[in-house]
Amino acid sequence: IQPAKKVVQSAKSVGVSPALIAFRALSLGSLVCLGGSGLLFSAIFHFSGFNSVADLIDSCKVWAPQKRRSLEDALDFKLTPDEKYKHDPDVVATKGMAEDDELNYFKEKYLNNDQSV
Repeated sequence: IQPAKKVVQSAKSVGVSPALIAFRALSLGSLVCLGGSGLLFSAIFHFSGFNSVADLIDSCKVWAPQKRRSLEDALDFKLTPDEKYKHDPDVVATKGMAEDDELNYFKEKYLNNDQSV
């Protein structure tokens, strides 16, 4: 193995920029990483037996909450809010709202836009 200084000198003597070599190495590594990840996801998707991405999403909507509950039971720790927050005025007011509507609700309630900073 040659020291890095000799490799850089030999690359310059051939007429190849070390920055170009680094760029090509980074590009190749990125392509291999993205391609490998894509192949891995495709293999998992294929061998899981799903026919479409919509099937995968529907399955995850059922699977993820079940796994969360089993994790909560195993750790004896609840990730869901306590009972004391169910009657909180903000929780009651925002129940069933879309995320944007909730943000607008809290913005109007807690951030006074009339005052200048």
